Amino acid sequence: IYALIFKKKIFIDCHQDKLNTKNSFFNKFHYFFWKIIYKIFQKKISLFLPINKLSKKYLIDFYNVNINKIKISPLGFEKYNKNSCKFRNNIFEKLVIKKKLNERLIINSGKQNEDKKIKNLIELTKILNKKNFSCKLLLIGNASGEYDKYLNYQIRSTNLILGQNKIIKLSFQKKEKLLKFLELADLAIWPGIPSITIQEALYANNIVLLPKDSASSNLISSKYLFISKDLDQVAKNIIKIFTNKNLLTRIRNKNKKILNKLEWSNINKDLERYYVKY
Repeated sequence: IYALIFKKKIFIDCHQDKLNTKNSFFNKFHYFFWKIIYKIFQKKISLFLPINKLSKKYLIDFYNVNINKIKISPLGFEKYNKNSCKFRNNIFEKLVIKKKLNERLIINSGKQNEDKKIKNLIELTKILNKKNFSCKLLLIGNASGEYDKYLNYQIRSTNLILGQNKIIKLSFQKKEKLLKFLELADLAIWPGIPSITIQEALYANNIVLLPKDSASSNLISSKYLFISKDLDQVAKNIIKIFTNKNLLTRIRNKNKKILNKLEWSNINKDLERYYVKY
């Protein structure tokens, strides 16, 4: 209404998709109500801006949005100077992780709950180490109540089985410190619902693994980078990537091409163009 009164253009973003939506009574009422609203005001809405193809499909399937009113505007990342002193002087982070020579570091960040499937990641770390692929897992984020107790139990149990503290859990970190940890990592893995940290993980030269049906699967550059229920096969894929230098180089080169499209400066140029055109 404000936009109509003051003759402002209306752009609506969308971060949601079907995979992250529960089919509750409240949601059904929500879709019904907003379908009517969008239909009434569709001529006044300049564009819908979903963050990926799944969000685009969600707008079409759940809200009957006209495909011609949709432009994908992905989540991006902001470049920082990797060679600056503050990113080289990461003694504290190294002391926390205590990473040995030739030991790989896996990182996962974000809110911790069952939908994130962190148990799979703990199991994967155990499998990799049993296959003599020396690695540690760094979990950064917070869990609540019983799930936090469950995670801590799984971590303690796995560390006892492996005979070393291979899994480290830290609370949420400020962005600068999180970027330092990403710099130290080799792999970033989200077995369940992804995190907005994925773009930064790619920029820090991490090999990123996601499920095939992930909302961020467009960031995956190789068939070896999909994480599935078959954790033994996932472990074999990871070992293959890091023992085959040519494969590792190809993946990193493809990741750089993906990143070029995800710089906020480039995304902002597209948004400015949409604002003028629509």
